[in-house]
Amino acid sequence: MTKYSTNFWSWSNFTGWIPFLAKFLERCQISLAQIAAHRRRASPLPPPTMDALSLFLEDPWGTFMAYWQAVPSHVRLLISFLLTRTVSGMIKRAVSPKGAIAGPLKKGLVSEVGDLTEFNEKLASTKSGGKIMVVDFTATWCGPCKRVAPAFAAMSLKYGDVNFVKVDVDKAKDVSKHYGVKCMPTFAFFKDGEKVETMEGADAAKIEQILKTLGAVEKQVADPDEAPATDVNGKKE
Repeated sequence: MTKYSTNFWSWSNFTGWIPFLAKFLERCQISLAQIAAHRRRASPLPPPTMDALSLFLEDPWGTFMAYWQAVPSHVRLLISFLLTRTVSGMIKRAVSPKGAIAGPLKKGLVSEVGDLTEFNEKLASTKSGGKIMVVDFTATWCGPCKRVAPAFAAMSLKYGDVNFVKVDVDKAKDVSKHYGVKCMPTFAFFKDGEKVETMEGADAAKIEQILKTLGAVEKQVADPDEAPATDVNGKKE
């Protein structure tokens, strides 16, 4: 095997491939000619002087479609799937924000609840003083949820007096069922312990607009993910 690989590009090996290549090219030309005959509903036997390149240049789309129909259905399905994945990946890269820095997603002051009991505890803290709470019903598999999450986290730092809560509908199914959540993301707004507004869709501007309508006031707070470092004595550097 090693000897064959070493001498692969030798002249003797190359000349040995010539008959094979000639036969292969002949088969390719015959196949294109048969496709043309099929497309024209003519005899399956190709004319001996058929010029495959001229045929393709004459009607590229028709020649391609004739060849495509000759491909087995399961192969067409596989090719269609691969092309769809490739094109969708190109579109995703084209529309994704440029210069985005990969890394862990900052959650700001957004707190996640795991069940209805924990949710009700959070809600109970808003039952007086005009306290506002906004809940993000989200899912790990939801693309729009992931896109709006950074803006939601940033708002939790911008409106420090508002409670920002996240509910994973797959983990806290009792909460999503209790509030009849059907699509993700869904944002529910509470004031004085009562639900006053519901919004579906990943529209960060609309979330902030509803907060202001409910009386939320901007109060910037520090990001716990960017807390200043401390030395061994507990002093800020």
